Amino acid sequence: IVRLEHIIGLYVLVKIQIAEAGVTHKHLI
Repeated sequence: IVRLEHIIGLYVLVKIQIAEAGVTHKHLI
């Protein structure tokens, strides 16, 4: 059984990674 907290945690981590990647990409441009 997958906990809702785990799903939310993974979702947040992915969102943060995407946000950081976007910021890094903007800085590189």
